[in-house]
Amino acid sequence: MRTIPALAAALALLLPACVTQVAPGNAGRVDAGEQGELAGQARIAADAEAGINAARAAAGLAPLAADPRLRRAAAAHAADMAARGYFDHTSPSGTTPADRVAATGYDGCLIAENIARGQADAAAVVQSWQNSPGHRANNLNPQLTQLGVAEGAGKTWVAVFARPC
Repeated sequence: MRTIPALAAALALLLPACVTQVAPGNAGRVDAGEQGELAGQARIAADAEAGINAARAAAGLAPLAADPRLRRAAAAHAADMAARGYFDHTSPSGTTPADRVAATGYDGCLIAENIARGQADAAAVVQSWQNSPGHRANNLNPQLTQLGVAEGAGKTWVAVFARPC
């Protein structure tokens, strides 16, 4: 897929699907350096989630609840895109947003995903998504109830939205 950074934020995908539950993997041990990095990533994720919820509040919608499984799905996709050098909702091996969410153990009946690349911070990525009709539709979808956001290497951003079954 040809990637044009200025147009990359225009990609959005909304997949209504019933996802079967998959047992989550073992997270393993985390050392002190990783704990600091994880805390920074959690703050960035929380800032983006708060920005999306502010946009929802301005539109008269209920906030989305942060879900750690959705954050893990978002982080895994951001890391995979950075590591393998692609920018798409579907991985080169065919993994979809619904697959990534199911792999965390989340039982979702409605899954949506926003991706972006290059925005400097959480506020910039939320603004970018709000300026894109497809992403804005995901941000403001009243049927979605939960959210997880992650920023990966190369300023690759992923937001995963869901409604549990």
